[in-house]
Amino acid sequence: MIDTSADAASLSPWWRHSAILVMIAGFSVLSFITVLTYTNAPPIPGQVTDGTGTVVFTGADIQKGQGVFLKYGLMEHGSLWGHGAYLGPDYSAEYLHRLSEVTRDTIATGKYGKLFAQLSPDEQSAVSARTITVLKENRYEPASRTLRFAPGEVAAYHIQLPEWSEYFTRKDAAPGLPANYIRDPGERKALTAYFAWAAWATAANRPGKDYS
Repeated sequence: MIDTSADAASLSPWWRHSAILVMIAGFSVLSFITVLTYTNAPPIPGQVTDGTGTVVFTGADIQKGQGVFLKYGLMEHGSLWGHGAYLGPDYSAEYLHRLSEVTRDTIATGKYGKLFAQLSPDEQSAVSARTITVLKENRYEPASRTLRFAPGEVAAYHIQLPEWSEYFTRKDAAPGLPANYIRDPGERKALTAYFAWAAWATAANRPGKDYS
């Protein structure tokens, strides 16, 4: 039988002290990051309105949509903000892509009376630059907890409502999803509101910053 008492006795107490210090430092960093995760999280507005003050959807819709996202395990199918599976799309990125397309067309139609694809290269450059400005502008008002959408953002939400509804209800279901997966229209509407909020948080600049 091997006697380990001598080895144990010769082990420097600094090993124990070092291990404790590493644990303290590690958990301190983890706690700090956890606090930042909550304090730096994008706000959920009480309501989202258009330029006239008409409510497009509410914060309750966003939170319900998050519940729908979890209820149906959609992170096992696609992803949000890059976190999730890869059978389906990144929902926030897909919504943002369509948002940019609809916003370009809205701006192009308002300024030139034509869709973006029908514009000249110079006109397209001007519209593209304006689209970036519109999507990066943060129109959230903390005092009233109101997020005001630009016309293109409102149009994109209404256009994507039937698009996402079709995605989750079609017979030839997307890879990894059963046919007619989300049958409740209210759940699909709330889910679209959740995607719209996630896309807004991805694109809009933080207050006083030049990044989202």
